[in-house]
Amino acid sequence: MNLIESGGIKKHTNVQRAKDLSHSTDKVDLQEILAVLCNAVYQCYAKGKWWPRATQMISWCLLALSDTGKLLEMGTGEGKSCVIAMFAALRALRGEKVDVVSSSSLLCERDAKEWTEFYKYFGITVDTNTDKTDDKDRKQCYQKDVIYGTIEAFAADHLRQVFEMKDVRTDRSFQCIIIDEVDSLMLDQGVQMTYLSSPMVSMQHLNVILVMIWSHVSQYGFLSTGYQTFVQGPPASFFKAIFDSIDIEGINDPMDILYIAEESKIVPEGFHRGLLQKREKMNLKMNF
Repeated sequence: MNLIESGGIKKHTNVQRAKDLSHSTDKVDLQEILAVLCNAVYQCYAKGKWWPRATQMISWCLLALSDTGKLLEMGTGEGKSCVIAMFAALRALRGEKVDVVSSSSLLCERDAKEWTEFYKYFGITVDTNTDKTDDKDRKQCYQKDVIYGTIEAFAADHLRQVFEMKDVRTDRSFQCIIIDEVDSLMLDQGVQMTYLSSPMVSMQHLNVILVMIWSHVSQYGFLSTGYQTFVQGPPASFFKAIFDSIDIEGINDPMDILYIAEESKIVPEGFHRGLLQKREKMNLKMNF
């Protein structure tokens, strides 16, 4: 605040030095980085009208000094989007990819647009994932340094990458996630749902198996007569029915009955062989 009051903060414009010090947690180094960030906010976002307030700078310091996740509560009108942009810029200067998760597509698109010049000041690219309708645009989006989006959009793109095996997020990992309005995401109101209405990968290879299963199952049904219920199966061939109803030694296969009938001139000669060949062809098709 002393630098702002004295005007000395305007001298802190060395972006490369801020990048070099971005991994440091030293008090002096953090002060230098914060001064550069505040100067960028003043020039690019506020257009020379105002500087970040003390509450915003304190909030940024708490995030910058944290080794793990940090939960911050800020009142309405305290400039939360400014703190998010400043902290996202710090992590991007460290070479990390930043995902800013919001509860509203309108808010995240607005913030990404309004803070574009601020990010550009540091050579940081920014985009939103809520207005992308095809995989090509999604892939280009996830190559940016900072991405604003909703939980539904991030979840859907993660499912496209993992389950549909689409090259959407490419090699982008979850290095830094900033959640805006975390309270709305923690309340389970049944609205944070993601659906992917697209064919399952490799599902078409199951079509042949499913058809075979259905053709077999559809041959059976239920018959009800009074108080009894019977399972109706596929009709058995005539010679198979005869085989099941008699008990003759030496006959081990229903086809043997046809062989005897052929010898007795009951059926034409070659009938047994032709039927046997037909059955072998059917078995070959089923095995295939």
